[in-house]
This record gives sequence, structure tokens and C-alpha cells, in this order.
Amino acid sequence: MVYIEEVALLNFLVDGAIISLTVRLLKTSRSKLRIILSALVGAFLAVLFPFVKEAVILYKIITLILTTVGATKFNSVKKYLLFLTVFSALSFTLGGTASFLFGFSSTAGGVLIREVDEGVKYAVLASFAFLWVLVWQTERFSLRRRISASNGDTCEIVIDENRLKVPCFNDTGNRLIDSCTNKPVAILSHDVGKDYLRESARVLCVRTLNAQKNYPVIIADKIIYRFDGREKIFEKMPVVVADDDFNGFKLIYNAEAL
Repeated sequence: MVYIEEVALLNFLVDGAIISLTVRLLKTSRSKLRIILSALVGAFLAVLFPFVKEAVILYKIITLILTTVGATKFNSVKKYLLFLTVFSALSFTLGGTASFLFGFSSTAGGVLIREVDEGVKYAVLASFAFLWVLVWQTERFSLRRRISASNGDTCEIVIDENRLKVPCFNDTGNRLIDSCTNKPVAILSHDVGKDYLRESARVLCVRTLNAQKNYPVIIADKIIYRFDGREKIFEKMPVVVADDDFNGFKLIYNAEAL
């Protein structure tokens, strides 16, 4: 017996994985919320597919468009058509393989059409879940490596409506997390951050190779990082102010923020 929740879950995973992979291949702007919502749309339309008795081809086309049109930001119709083409090709390849093993389609309002062994069913489900996570983590790792390998980068910090442009360094060993906000923390040189300290500022324990110190925390309204012609913006990011002045750079960036 095939259950509706199985159809919805499987199509959600397949659509999400293929959309993520398409975004990754075309290097378009990525929004996790957009991808998840698009996958939900695809899953919902897949559940309705068995009830469509007429104009099946038209329903499949509408499903394909509604599943992809909000997946990312498109600057032109041409870019959307390219995205649609790549998504369709991946769906035909990956979804077709799953359809052969599992009996459903991801791009055409898919639905299970035959029963298979439970082991195969969960293997396909797990494979697409793994693909989705892998694509997201691969992009995150790649982004971190590009930033880590770059030299002479500049961050723009906005604190109390003041904009500061400072040379920064991405320390891949920095894994400092703010215990109050659960956000990654950057470390600012004392000569830059001292003017923004308040007596009421809370402190955060920072462990280094040589010592353990309590550093005051300030909240940057924004930290804007530019590299390889791209821009990464973080809002309300905690920053600790060191008790000494850094040489060569003024901000130690937190790789975990990516």
C-alpha cells in the first residue's frame, strides 16, 4: 500500500535535492527558504496528480513551472528558462532512476504507481536526502575555502550607524560561538573597537593556545564581506573586542558564519 505522506515526503526530498543541485551548478543566488518552499509546492502538486483525469500534460507543465519559478531570483526570462532546462534534465536523469526503482516521478506531479520492497524505498529516500545535504555542505565548504585562500580582503563593519572599512583575515581555526545568541563571533582589534565599548557590555570567554580571557562583546549591525566579486552580509553579528592591537589586519573573521 502506498501512503500520501510517502508520496509527499519523497517528492519533497527529490525536488529539494534537484533544485539545490541546479542552483549550485548555475551559481545563482541561493536561499534555503526559497528552495524548501519550492520543494513543498512540488510535493503538494505531486499528491494531487492522481486526481487529474484530463489535461495531464498541461498539469505536468504547470507543476514544473510552479516548482521552479520561485526557487531562486531570476534577473531575466532567459535565465529562468536556462534554470528550467537544467532542472528538467537533472530530473529526467535522477528522477528517472528513482522512478525505475521506486515508481514515482519528481517533475511531473509524481506519484507512486507500484509497490516496492521497503528496503529499496528507504534507500531511495535516504539517497536524495543525502544528495540535498551534500549539495548544501559542498557549497558551504567551497565558499569557506575561497575566503580562506584570499588575501588582502576588506570587511565593512556597521556599528551604531558608523561604517568602518578594515582589513580582515578569515581564521579557519576560529570556532568561537556566542553563548547568548548562538551565533558565530568575530574578533576585532582593540584600536578599532575600543570606541564602541560600553561599561555595561557583557563578556565572552575566549580560549587561545596560551591563555583564557574574557573579552567584551559588541553587536555589529552589519558585517559586509566582499570577495571574488561577491558580497556576503551578516546582520546583528556579535563581535568581541580584543585587549591588544592586531598587525596587518583588524578583524578575525569567523569561518563558521558561512
